[in-house]
Order: sequence, then C-alpha cells, then structure tokens
Amino acid sequence: MLYSLFSLILVAYLPGALVFRLPTFERERRERLAAEERVFWAIIISIAISSTIALALAWLEFYRFERLLLINGFLSGVIVALFRQGLRFEGSARLPNGTALAPIALICLGIWLYFPPAEYLMGGKDPGVYMNEGLQIAQSGSLVITDSLLASLPLESRDLFISEQPKSGTQAAHTGLRFMGYFVTDPDSGTVVGQFPHLYPIWIAIGYGLDSIDGARAVVGVWAILGVLALYFLGARLVGTIPALIGAFLLSIHVIQIWYSRYPNSELVLQTVLLAGLLAFARAYVDELEFFGPVAATLLGLSMFVRFPAVLCLIAVVGAMLISAADNRRPRISFLTPFVMWQMVAGLYFFTILKPYVALPIEFVKNLTPSHIGLLVLGLLVTIFLCVSIQYKSVKIRVHSWLPTILGLVVCCGAIYAYFFRTPGGLLAPHDAFALRTYALYYLNPYGLVAALLGLVIVMRRSFWQAPALLLTTIIVAFFYFYKIRIVPEHFWMARRFLPIILPMSLLFIGVVAFSGTHRTFPRERQARLRYLARFAIGLTFVALLGRQYVTASSQIMNHVEYEGLIPRLERIAETFTADDLIIVESRAASDLHVLALPLAYTYEKNVLVLSTPQPDELAFQEFINWGHAHYQDIYFLGGGGTRLPVNTIAVEPILSDRFQIPEYESSLNKYPTEVRFKEFDFGLYKFVPVTRERQPFVLDVGWMDDLQVVQFYAKEALSEDVTFRWSSKQSSVSIVNVPPGSHQVTIWASDGGRPVSEEPAYIAVSINDVKLGQALVTTGFLPYTFAIPPNVAANLGKATTQIPLLIEGNTWNPSKTLSTTDDRELGVMIDRVEIR
Repeated sequence: MLYSLFSLILVAYLPGALVFRLPTFERERRERLAAEERVFWAIIISIAISSTIALALAWLEFYRFERLLLINGFLSGVIVALFRQGLRFEGSARLPNGTALAPIALICLGIWLYFPPAEYLMGGKDPGVYMNEGLQIAQSGSLVITDSLLASLPLESRDLFISEQPKSGTQAAHTGLRFMGYFVTDPDSGTVVGQFPHLYPIWIAIGYGLDSIDGARAVVGVWAILGVLALYFLGARLVGTIPALIGAFLLSIHVIQIWYSRYPNSELVLQTVLLAGLLAFARAYVDELEFFGPVAATLLGLSMFVRFPAVLCLIAVVGAMLISAADNRRPRISFLTPFVMWQMVAGLYFFTILKPYVALPIEFVKNLTPSHIGLLVLGLLVTIFLCVSIQYKSVKIRVHSWLPTILGLVVCCGAIYAYFFRTPGGLLAPHDAFALRTYALYYLNPYGLVAALLGLVIVMRRSFWQAPALLLTTIIVAFFYFYKIRIVPEHFWMARRFLPIILPMSLLFIGVVAFSGTHRTFPRERQARLRYLARFAIGLTFVALLGRQYVTASSQIMNHVEYEGLIPRLERIAETFTADDLIIVESRAASDLHVLALPLAYTYEKNVLVLSTPQPDELAFQEFINWGHAHYQDIYFLGGGGTRLPVNTIAVEPILSDRFQIPEYESSLNKYPTEVRFKEFDFGLYKFVPVTRERQPFVLDVGWMDDLQVVQFYAKEALSEDVTFRWSSKQSSVSIVNVPPGSHQVTIWASDGGRPVSEEPAYIAVSINDVKLGQALVTTGFLPYTFAIPPNVAANLGKATTQIPLLIEGNTWNPSKTLSTTDDRELGVMIDRVEIR
C-alpha cells in the first residue's frame, strides 16, 4: 500500500510540483495563480513528464514501471539539488480560499460516480485493444509486440492464422491481422502492433504497475476526473468560477461522462490533454506567462499520441496564433520551438511505429472530392489573405471587432440548418444528416442546445480574444463531426465523438447563459440586488431542471459494471493451460470466442492462435498439427460450433464444456439504449489426439461437446441434466465422419419447441452431399425422425475420410415478432440427437 502511494506521488505529482516551482520564467506571476490551480498544474505537468518518459522507454523497448519511477525520482532529485531553497514560493503565493472547495467537491463526486470500472479485457472492439495494448507494454516493455509464436509458424501455415490480409494500397503498412485490432507488420520476426496510438495504453501499463489489473482498469476513471477539473479551471479563467463550476458539475453527472469513465476509451484522455493544453496555451499567449509555452506545446504534442483527430485542435491552435496578430500578439518561441519538435516526433512515430493506423487518414485525404478540395483551398486562401491584410492597422481593428461576431453567426446558422433542414439523401447517411439532432435529443436536450449556442455567442462577443484557440477548436471540431460523424451510429458508442471537446464546451456555455452577469460583485443597491438574485434564481432553476434530466439518464447505468465477472472467468480458462500448450481458437466468422483469445495471449501469456476461416485448408491444417505436436506438449481447440476441421489424419478428445454470461449494456442503432442484456459464451475445449481408423456408428449428442460437428446452430441449451439440445436455423448442418460401410439410415431426435399455433407447422428437410433424403413435419416433444440413405450415398459415406455435411433445412419463426419477447432469433426446431446406423 505504501509502495503504491509513494509510486503514485512520484508518477503523478512530485516532478510536476518541482518543475512548477522552478525559479524561472517570472515565477512570481505563477505564484499568484489560485492555490488549487497550482496543484492542478503540478499533477498535469507530472503526467506530461511521466507520459513522455514512458513513451520514450517503450519506443526504445526498454519500459519497466520501476525504470519510470527511477527516472522520475532522479529528475526530482536533480531539481532539488540544483535549486534547493529557490524552490520555495515567496510571500506573493496565494493561500487557499473558498474557491478551493469547488475542485475538491468535483473530485469527490468523480470518485463516487466513476468507479468501479468495467472488466473489459476481451478483444473484438476498441476497449479490449486498448487494455491488452497497455498490459502488453507492462509485460514486454515495448510499443511493438514481438510475437514469438507468430514468428515460429511455418511459412505454409501463416494463412491459417493471419486474417484480413490487405489486397492493395495498404500492403506496405501490414500483412494482415493477428487478432482484431492487431496488425502484423513483419510475420518473419513476429512483429505485431496495436491499432491505436499509445498514450492511453501507456497509462494502462502505469496503472498495472501501481495496482495490477485493477489499477489498469481504474486509469480511465482518473482521467475522467482530470477532464472535469481541466474544464473547471479553463472555464474559471475564461468566464468565472460560477459558470465554470456549473459546467464542470453538469459534465460530472452526464451519462456519457459516467459511462466512459468506467469503459476503456481514449476520448477521456484526449479530453484532459486538450482542455489542459488549451488552458496552458491561453496562459502562455494571452496571459503572457512564458512558463506555460512548453507546457502547452507538450500537452498538445501528446494529444497526437492519443487520437489522430487531435490534429483538428492543432489546426485551430495554429489558426489562433495567426489571427492573434489582430490582438497585437506575436508567436512565442517558448511555445513554437517545442511545438514543432513534438510534431516532428509524432510524424516519425506514425510513419514508423503506427503505419497501419495512419493509413486510414491518408486514404481519407486521397478520397476527398473536388468540392472538398475546393473548400479547403478557399479556406487556405482566405487565411492567407487575412494574415497578410491583418498587418494593416485599419484591417486589424475590423478583424478584432468583427471576427468573433461573424464566427458566432456562422455557428448559429450552421446549427439551425443542421437541426431543422438537413435531411439524408444520396451519399448523405441518416446518422450524418441527423448528427446534431441526435446530440441534442439524446445527450444535451434541445433547450440545452439553445442555451449552449447562446452561451457560445456571449463568450465569442465578450471573451474571444481571451481564448481564441479554445473557441476555434470548439467550432472546427463541431463542424467536422456534425458534418459527418464518422462512426457507426450505435449508442453509446456514437457519443464518444462528443466527449473530448463538444460536450464539455456545450455544458460550459450552458453555465455561462444560466449565470450570465452573476460573476460581478454583489450589488449594494436594493433594486440591483433583486435583479441579481432573480437572475441567479432563474439560472439555478434552469440548471436544476437540466441536471435532473442528466441524473435520471445516468441513474440507469450507475449500478451496472460492463462485463462484470469476465476477469475471473478468463483467469480460470488460462489456468487450464501451461506454457508448453498450444491453443487454437475458432475464427470470428464462426463465433465470438476470438474475443477471449486476445487476453489469453497478450495478458495471460498463453500460446494462442485464431483460425482465419471456419473451414481451414485440409492439407495445410494437417501439416500444421503435425508441426505443433513436435513443438508443444498438447494442442487444444477452443470452439463454440461452426468450425469444420479435417479429420482424416487428426482427431479430437473432448476435455470440457462451459457456458457463462456476463452483463452487457444494450447497444442500439439510432436508438437510445435503456437496458442491461447478457453476452453469452458457450464453448467446448478439445485436445488433438492421433486419429483412429476404426469406424463406428455415428452418434452425436447435440448440445454436449458437439462444437466441432455443428454449423449454423444456436447455442447449447438443456432441459435437464440428461437432455441437451440446440435450436436449428433456416439452414444448419452436422459434420459426419468415419461412418461404417452399410449405414442405411439417419435418425434425428427433434421437437418444434412448442411453436405457436399462429406460425406454420415446423418441418425439416434432410440431405447429404446435395442428395435429398426426405422431409418430415416436427411436433412437440423430442421424437425420432428417420430418413433412409440411398445405397450410392451410403457407399460414399463408408469410404469418406473427410467430413461430410448432413444438411438440415426448415422453416423458422421469430419469438420477438410473434410473442413480443427479447429473443430475436430465427428459430427452426430443437435437435437433441443425430444418429447414422
């Protein structure tokens, strides 16, 4: 416990506190900042230092948590040794006052709302990729994974396990996928790189060093609290403490902030880095505190290691520097020099370490239409003209006076068009056309949107030149995403786009409107006091009504922990295998089991391969199994049904069957999610053993250790310990093999499962090798249905050394449509047993 506390201080406070106290860059002016903001900067600067050091170490394949602590401790010791008494603040340092309670309250609120975090360790989607990237950095010490199992694969076996190989333009970036979200960049050396930039994974690795997997999970909640604090301090500087506190409070209780504070994502990291970076930029450029120039450059530079869309903010910052000439401000070397250096490092990073990731933005630029290019050129020409003409005093005065008003008017007109008049059609998808409407109706409230726009106009008119980079960033990001949301419109998934800038600034602007004018000193005159109190009461009422809606929405997820119980299940599965075992998992085209393969391989360090297809090449797979037996003690197969393995020279021995469910919040398309559902894993574990040539009657107990022999069935179910079954679909099949010569009939035990009388009677049609054996009506209760096998088909079965599909077709019904249940499967019949004799 003491070690973790000491490590946390060394990683997230001490270096920044000492750097902030350096007697350079007019420290006496920094001392006059509020005490709570000084503490905030100590934390943010420490995080920036630790991020930079950890990224550099991992880039050099030299990261270890202990090395990070050692370097941070050495840096802190050097500062203390060099400056000693000079690190003490002089008498001008402001002492804490009543305003210090605001960030403390926000921290306490965040601790209450943002924990416990999700147990999202599985692969398949971005959160699992981030988590396993971070845990892999903690274990291997490198941004790039050197996968020894992949490197050891025979050349002829690679296609069995490297999926989605690129066809054309991206072949230089990668050769395929090792797991979902993990690109193979060099199969010969086993080089694999995660899909996303590494700043968030680096902090997962740091969290792992502090408190193992629990610490890694909790990292995102800490970043969420820092994002709220960044909004508060940024707002306090720009519009006053009351609107800032209201905006930060609304952000704290907002359903999206709460959801993603418990759910692995990089948007909340970007939220903190951008808001803090823009605040530092304003302190450097507008408040002329030179110390914050390198701080702003570092934070904005680090944003490129979070998500590539941060480049929008960098464009806004450059634009703000150019137009600041109208406010008689010039670019500052203390910011520009480190800023340019960071962008050079980021460019090197993207084109060496993360080439597969940057391939998508490059492709996006290549696909720009002539109209898009024309608008970009027009914008560039206008910018150049503005920068040149702004050198003249008369033009400078007009730009200084009119630019904020024009920008506010443009935003309002764009919002009116997007909310009331924009409709889908042609290449414009509905979720893009209705993006602003969706944001308002689902997440902000229409009245909140109006208030946010009014607040933006007020801030633009009053304070644009106090934070031009922040306001330009807000406008550019909003136009970029509301024009085209660039994400699958699933909720809450789609709402990630609003987290870094759009949502925090919307809520800050709402605070501005609600308490406009209340930042002034409390008036002495009676009538002025009444007006002040009335304005305050109206604002408080509006915020209370809006906050009540946010709290109601958030209350639905407060007691939900996404994928709760998954980690103990994964640990139990991992304990089944040793370091000398090889595990083959069926492909993602067959089931969702591939999502378990990623943590088994990159978190629990097992030898895991995922098949690239449900029907691997027979000869290649047989040769691979032979190779595997020469290199590993045992070879296992993890499957849930749908994989056809060749069996003329291999066989499997059932080891165990398992089934479990974990809570998963509803993910709905173009619809607000409202309920908890369950994600089910149903699988069997098999061990590859030498094949036997003895042919015996084919008997398959469907629903029990049948995963390698059923295709396009639903999950295993049981009526009792003795009766297991699966529902068939419209077209299901059973793989049969080693059938004795002379087999003449197929018997299927089936039931219609109590199909409603309003539906057509259930039937099945059975065929082997496209030869129809017959069909039968299926009634309630498991009964045998027997079909004769023609002699020529029986002769082929008796000679076959590979699997032959027994096809079962039939009509289906949907319980969701017929009975209004949550079961939306297309169900055929319940099948309990298949025999061939």
